[in-house]
Amino acid sequence: MVMVNLLQAVPQTSLWRRLQEEGRLLEGSTASDISSRGMNFIPTRPAGEIMEEYLQGTERLYEPTAYMNRAFQAILRIRPTRRARGQDENKGPTVPAPPDFRQKITKSRGLAGLLKLIWRQGIRPPYRWQFWRQLIGVIQKNPSRKIRYLNYCGLGESLFAYRRTVRKNLASTLRGSPLEG
Repeated sequence: MVMVNLLQAVPQTSLWRRLQEEGRLLEGSTASDISSRGMNFIPTRPAGEIMEEYLQGTERLYEPTAYMNRAFQAILRIRPTRRARGQDENKGPTVPAPPDFRQKITKSRGLAGLLKLIWRQGIRPPYRWQFWRQLIGVIQKNPSRKIRYLNYCGLGESLFAYRRTVRKNLASTLRGSPLEG
């Protein structure tokens, strides 16, 4: 997974003190919300240019079809589990533990999460066919990693939402940015 962020000067760090000495630290700003506020200091390059590059990066990296393709390729590169390869370390007989209340809750949450993921990626969006093709591909080529693939898809939902937030918030920041470098 790839994560990109704008640089923030965290209070009481060497960077914070240096920017403060140089008069480039923006007073009253904190490193709390990168997606809407941008940087908390005046950069040496034009801030609008940096934020535009950040916006383009998040648009490109977290575009759903591109992200899902990277997740699929990553899963295909991971070797199957030891159990799937017949190399399970636990050679002795196992006695299944009796299900307890926590296991039932975990399973019901997992099922709810799976249904939500199927709705959000397998039914509603225009890239739904990609979701199904890739899920079938994982089941055929690396079935022991299907849960991990679905987890990657679920993580993608958070990244897609982050992409929308960055797009919305930085667009207004770019229009009236007090950061000039």
